Amino acid sequence: MRRLLLILTLMVLYVLIVRSGLIELVSKWLYGPLGSSTTWGPSPLSWWGRIGKYLQFLGGLVALLDLVDPEKIRASALRASIQAGELRKTLQASSYLSDLLRLERVVLTRTILSNPTDWRGWADRAEQDKEAER
Repeated sequence: MRRLLLILTLMVLYVLIVRSGLIELVSKWLYGPLGSSTTWGPSPLSWWGRIGKYLQFLGGLVALLDLVDPEKIRASALRASIQAGELRKTLQASSYLSDLLRLERVVLTRTILSNPTDWRGWADRAEQDKEAER
């Protein structure tokens, strides 16, 4: 079993170091400036730098979370879950109100707001109609 693990490890190292061009990349880095078009594997070196920065950030975040008491994190997650459940219940109770508001929005956008020139002088015409009825 150890022999198989050693062979697999050597194969992975061969692929990572020799086949991927890591030796060429290190030689370029040692003997001259690296250009913006320098690649390692399928990605440019700038992407590898970004990946490294994200991994550093995640490592720092893990270290900070390790300093905080796990019970406090669990308690805050439980509070957030309870608050989300209460909000979900409130939203379900107000679904009737949201349906009415959606209907109002549809009516406004399809009638009044679609052609506002039709509604100019609407109050004046209503008063004229009332006077004509008298």
